[in-house]
Amino acid sequence: MDATTAGTPVSDGPNNIVKLNVGGGRFTTSRETLTWIPDTFFTSLLSGRLNSIVDENGAYFIDRDPDLFKVILHFLRTRHLQLSNDTSPAMIDALQVEADFFGVTPLVKRLKACRLLTEDSCGGVHFVSSLPPPEVTEAVEEKTVTVIKAQHNWLVAGYACKRLSLYRIKTPQIWLPVWTSEQLETVVDEVALIIRQSRSLLCANTPRDCIKIWSFFLNGQVQEIDVLKLGANVTSLLVGFDESLVAIAKTGEIGVWQSTFSRPWTVCKVVTPIFSFAFAPNLILLLGCSDGVIRAIDLHKLPIKYINNSMADLLVTDWYIDPNRSKITAVSIHLPHCKPHSYHNKWFEVAYGTANGSIHILVQYPETKAATNGPALVQTILVHTSPVISLHLSDLNLFSICSQYGHVRTFQVKRELGLMATQPHPPTKPVASFRILCLDDNVDEWQMKVHGSENLVFAHKLVPNCSEVYIRNALNGKCITRLDAVDGSAVTDLLVHDAPNNLGRYIITGHNSGSLQVWDFAAALEMAKTESCKGPDISRLVRHLSGCDLNRGMNTPTVTPWPSNASIKSSSIGKYWH
Repeated sequence: MDATTAGTPVSDGPNNIVKLNVGGGRFTTSRETLTWIPDTFFTSLLSGRLNSIVDENGAYFIDRDPDLFKVILHFLRTRHLQLSNDTSPAMIDALQVEADFFGVTPLVKRLKACRLLTEDSCGGVHFVSSLPPPEVTEAVEEKTVTVIKAQHNWLVAGYACKRLSLYRIKTPQIWLPVWTSEQLETVVDEVALIIRQSRSLLCANTPRDCIKIWSFFLNGQVQEIDVLKLGANVTSLLVGFDESLVAIAKTGEIGVWQSTFSRPWTVCKVVTPIFSFAFAPNLILLLGCSDGVIRAIDLHKLPIKYINNSMADLLVTDWYIDPNRSKITAVSIHLPHCKPHSYHNKWFEVAYGTANGSIHILVQYPETKAATNGPALVQTILVHTSPVISLHLSDLNLFSICSQYGHVRTFQVKRELGLMATQPHPPTKPVASFRILCLDDNVDEWQMKVHGSENLVFAHKLVPNCSEVYIRNALNGKCITRLDAVDGSAVTDLLVHDAPNNLGRYIITGHNSGSLQVWDFAAALEMAKTESCKGPDISRLVRHLSGCDLNRGMNTPTVTPWPSNASIKSSSIGKYWH
């Protein structure tokens, strides 16, 4: 094709005929048809204000999709949009992109109206309520929700504006705001609730190397009572059944405080960085370390050692050493429901994953401990080729996720009399393989973990700053429901919570607008039994990618125009805490 570039006017002929070559498709129309809408691509093209290319036949060459242009040209000719009832949302999106390019504003508005027919209003059928961000006196632009935790009928949220808000669930539809903190020293990203009948406790990592503790009552009275210093940035806060508080830092510091006793705040240092942990309240805390050792803290011995105000040496022990000394990147512990658990009678089942992608299943029953003087290895699974970043061992299943774009493997756990059946075959059987694909370099913990207690699910967010989350069955990956933010804001945190006293089962999402949005999880599970939910597909992904840049040298897309910083790769291993 011989092309003539800008500056060469094309004669339209005596009848104002205009010839177009759109992506190889040839069209003939009139100047009046193309220019009845002012300030469009065509008015600029025909007036000479826009650089143009002319093919060998004297037609303006426009490098766009000819099939989509047919619909746009038909609208310019008739002023009517011609679409059938079976036109897909993806086609409407594609047409809208082309109409935007050509500047045909009336058509863009009509296509947006058509798109609204396929979208849920006010969050959809499972939306319950929305809790607004805290009201602050000073000018604050950033109100992103950074953390959500719930216990019994209490809910606490942290915000990027260095605030905490406390809520109480009164009825399934009424979530009462109880308290909002003054501006804190730092943004809070770890919180814990210790709920009692009278005075309850709220704990938060602010400043980052400390834990600030408030007491609060049903009447809304809140008072700061203590500040505990760990000496390193707190990355997890755990609460035991005896109302003890455990703080963990990835650099190896562990702090323990028993709120029900007059015991001092005690800190010890593990010799190597901590990559993962598993917590069985009141029994044991397992720490997956960078040197391939799983270390244990026997929580039963805490009161004994507290007398000497030191828990190093006695409490932190080498519980298991990986044969290859690979980094322990994920740990999960399960207590068989068929057996009692006490200091002298411990029935543990542990799954751990490593940086080389291997999964190992250990059991510690009284008989195995007597024979091996420790846990016994019953199975090694080599189904991942990338580091394992999350594990969840339950009574019926084992779930694993590796860093290869959220690759999930699920297994059935075979049992006899409630214990793992280790003979004559391994205790697990493969069930499913799928991906929780998240094209985000900075994947949050809630996106790479199993949620729930009975009905286990994954929360799947496709791209950065996405306003929708797919709730997927953890066993097979099937979609249960899709949650669309009522205000169109991006989801930044998510929590599944079973409220007591028949108050309901909820999914709570935090957003970059500062709002908390509440969804009926029980209703979603019930509806999924009879109605299928379309999960994430190619057209949905393409639609979200239209707002992202796939930059060279980066593994994943970035939200335009702000770049992201890290990725689901080996450098991120150790950020997913369990």
